Amino acid sequence: MVKIVLILISALTVMVARTSATKPPHILFILMDDLGWSDVGYHNISHAVKTPNIDKLASQGVKLMSYYSQPMCTPSRGALMTGKYPIHLGMQHFVINITSPWGMPRRFPTIPQKLRTLGYRTSMIGKWHLGFFDWDYTPLRRGFDSFLGFFAGEQDHWRHSKMGFLDFRRDEEPANEYGGQHSTDVFTQEAINIAMRHNASQPLFLLLSYAAVHTPLQAHPNDVNKIGGVSDKDRQNYLGMMGAADWSIGRLIDVYKRNG
Repeated sequence: MVKIVLILISALTVMVARTSATKPPHILFILMDDLGWSDVGYHNISHAVKTPNIDKLASQGVKLMSYYSQPMCTPSRGALMTGKYPIHLGMQHFVINITSPWGMPRRFPTIPQKLRTLGYRTSMIGKWHLGFFDWDYTPLRRGFDSFLGFFAGEQDHWRHSKMGFLDFRRDEEPANEYGGQHSTDVFTQEAINIAMRHNASQPLFLLLSYAAVHTPLQAHPNDVNKIGGVSDKDRQNYLGMMGAADWSIGRLIDVYKRNG
């Protein structure tokens, strides 16, 4: 999936530059961790997998079927942000742990930094995982105008904590008010709020990096109850998280369309 992303990103700034004489497109980029190839409905692998909104996007768009992802979070994100294969970033080895004293090298410009030069408003929601040992390696210092989400690789979806410590921020300030709300709901509502208040005359780049379907597998009970024909509890939670993300994507696409 992420290598598909690279193909799209490598042409992104060229496309925007060519269209800037008319009206640059708004760009909504949705990224999901650990989503299996067979865990979207349009691959028709299992009747238990239902993703109608993602399926609709696939049917109306382009599916790239012969590319492969990086196996871990940090290398994938480094490739996405820079358009470079991880070995050229020094990020091919492993993920950034909560005590890791390193991050994505600052000498490489990022997609949001490039888009800013073309007049874009840039926002990020969700999982960062590209360095947080120093403020200069965090989202607002790497090209984003706003940020709501977490810096580390995973967190409790309800408490928004890692190893008992809060890892949730609005821009650079701790955000304590989201405890008890599932991360998928929080991130989707933030994306909707941005779309609702954004002046459509300025192009918007929004990176929505869901925590789902990354571990820990924590779905809302109502979403788990919708899963039929699956006995494994982890699989039930996984598919519940996937279904919630799909429904959220549908909500967000509707808002984008209504607001032009």
